[in-house]
Amino acid sequence: MSKDQVKYSSSITHNNAKAIQYVHDVTGLAFGTAAGILKVESLQGVAFFVILSILSNLLFYVLKIRGHASQYFERPLKDIYLKGLTRSISGYLMMWCLVTALCE
Repeated sequence: MSKDQVKYSSSITHNNAKAIQYVHDVTGLAFGTAAGILKVESLQGVAFFVILSILSNLLFYVLKIRGHASQYFERPLKDIYLKGLTRSISGYLMMWCLVTALCE
């Protein structure tokens, strides 16, 4: 097996998925809180979420897995970016609405 090949066992895949899910959950809540405090509304709020999510995923890609996503994930684009957007949007919306209501 070469240096770039990785054997995907179920436990490795599960642990990597768990790590990225934690990042998505925490950042979704943090971004929702920030959007509520900044009183971001409507489509600007959605754009705020998408831009910050992409930036946080890029930071995860560069700092945590050092650009070698295929060694840690079977489908890096789907596992890191697409699942992240769909997973963290509910936490983002919940915190966005809550903090916006509390700050009024």
